[in-house]
Amino acid sequence: MKKAILTLKAIDEALQKDNGAKFKRHLQAVLPTLVDAYISEANPRGYLGASSIGESCVRKLWYKFRFAKPEKIDDARLIRLFNRGHLEEARFIALLKMIDVKVHYQDADLKQYQFSALCGHFRGRCDGVASNIPDCPNEKVLLEFKTASEKNFTDLQKKGVKVSQPKYYSQIQAYLGAIGLNKCLFCSVNKNNDELYFEIVDKDIEHYKYLLDKAENVIFNTILPPKINESSAWYLCKWCEYNDICHLNAEMNKSCRLCNRCYTAMERGEHFCTLYNKTIPEAFQVKGCDKWEKMGGDEL
Repeated sequence: MKKAILTLKAIDEALQKDNGAKFKRHLQAVLPTLVDAYISEANPRGYLGASSIGESCVRKLWYKFRFAKPEKIDDARLIRLFNRGHLEEARFIALLKMIDVKVHYQDADLKQYQFSALCGHFRGRCDGVASNIPDCPNEKVLLEFKTASEKNFTDLQKKGVKVSQPKYYSQIQAYLGAIGLNKCLFCSVNKNNDELYFEIVDKDIEHYKYLLDKAENVIFNTILPPKINESSAWYLCKWCEYNDICHLNAEMNKSCRLCNRCYTAMERGEHFCTLYNKTIPEAFQVKGCDKWEKMGGDEL
């Protein structure tokens, strides 16, 4: 692992020089522009996201992509937790701008930079792209920002992102491979004490190819992938939101994507209904219709 020591040192020196005045000026300018922090998405994401492709259980991704359960976060703590992640993006950007790093985190429409693969079925939104990073001043690099608990932060410091947080590593490699950059500045903050960890992550082209194959299998395979473990009490299965469907045969949401008549079109990046001979609007795919027919029959 390559810790971004020079970048962290520059941040500390700049904060101490003026007691954070320059940082706060940049923060004031950046915060109002990060719309993800205060505008909710109207519909669940209709694509397989780069942030989830690193999941170790392919069956979980298969369920998620097909809306086996409607996405709904109704836990107040989790709502605050996800929002904090968006707010921390502004602090990271302000810290980098404070040391004269050139940060680009929005396109012309004030949206996060995005990539799209497999005709739009596999996508991601990165935190930004930057240049003039002290640890690699002559390269344009990807930016990825994360918050961490005390336990995860300590493990990250010891092992680096690839070993400590393989899901984050996969997310980074998906962005690097799709966007065409060679390095990422991975930035993490300890939520307990605000300590920072910065690391330079190099492109791993073989891992990117593996992720594309994995995404293609999840998106276009109509056969339910095998369980990651046969026990519902296994540690990854125990806390999974699909535990009851996967292990206890609970009823699934009757979404279009779990219907035998739904065809995922690679050439158009759409979902097509063979019964009505029409493209299915994304907003309708979650609930399906009264002609629903279970995909794969009894095997599902």
